Amino acid sequence: MENYYDRYDVTILTRNRKHKKIRNENVIFCDLSQPWSIDEIGGTFDVIIILAQERNYKIFPDNSHNIFMVNVYSTHRLFEFARKNGVSKVIYASTGGIYKEQLQALKENSAIRDTSDLSFYFSTKIAGEGLAAAYKNEFEVTILRPFFIFGKNQNKNSLLSDLKKKILNNAAITLNGENGISINPIYVADAALALNILINNDENFVINIAGNEIVSIKELSIQVGRFLGKKPLFIQADDKYDIIADNSKLNSIMPQDSWTSLISGIEKCLIDL
Repeated sequence: MENYYDRYDVTILTRNRKHKKIRNENVIFCDLSQPWSIDEIGGTFDVIIILAQERNYKIFPDNSHNIFMVNVYSTHRLFEFARKNGVSKVIYASTGGIYKEQLQALKENSAIRDTSDLSFYFSTKIAGEGLAAAYKNEFEVTILRPFFIFGKNQNKNSLLSDLKKKILNNAAITLNGENGISINPIYVADAALALNILINNDENFVINIAGNEIVSIKELSIQVGRFLGKKPLFIQADDKYDIIADNSKLNSIMPQDSWTSLISGIEKCLIDL
C-alpha cells in the first residue's frame, strides 16, 4: 500500500472509530449502513474508490437493510457526490460472484447469473454496477470484479481463515468433485497494485481482479496444512464446478515481475490469521 501514500493525498471514509491513521491520510467517519448526506463529505477529490463491504453480507433477510444501504443507497450517494463535485473517476468494487457458472474461464463479457439464481447480496452488487454504468457519461467509471482476494488481517470468515480453522479443529473440508472447485485467488498486494494502476487508466471498463495461478480447494487445503503441520480431512460432494476468472485484461496492465506467488501469499497471510 505504500504507493498510495507516496503518490496521493488519501482520504478514508469509514465507520470504524478505532481506525488507525496511516501516514498523513485524512479520515471521515460515516456509517454507510445508515442514511447520510453527501454534505457530510468535505474536500475536493480527483478519484473515488468504492470498496465498502457490509461485514454480515451473507445474513438475509435479517441484515437486508444494511446490505442495501451499503451496496445501493450509499453507492448512489457517492456517485452523486462525484457528479456534483467534479470528480474525474470512480472505481466501483463489484464481485466475481455475479457470473453464471460455465466450464470456461469467466471473461468480463461472460453471462451474468439469472435473476432466479441471485442472492440478495449479488442482486445489490448488480444494482451497483447498473448505477455505475448509468453515470459513465458524467465521469470515468471502472468496475472491479474481484475473485478471492486474500491477505493479512482478513475477516475470520474468509476462505483461508475457514480452511485454517477446519484443519486445526480436525473438521472435514467439503470437496465438490474429486479435488474440489478450482479458483485463481489474488494476493491483496497484487490487487492493490492493480487498483493503483487503474487509478491512472483513462478507460471506462469492467475488469476481473484475479490471480495467475489456478488451484483446487484440495491443493489449497494441503498447502495450508503443510504450513500448520497438520493433514486436512476431506469429504466428497457430487456437484463439481469451478470459479476461474480470465485475468488477461488485468495481465495486460500489470508488470509481469510484480505478481506474488500463491505459496508466498499463503504464508504471508497465515502468519496473521
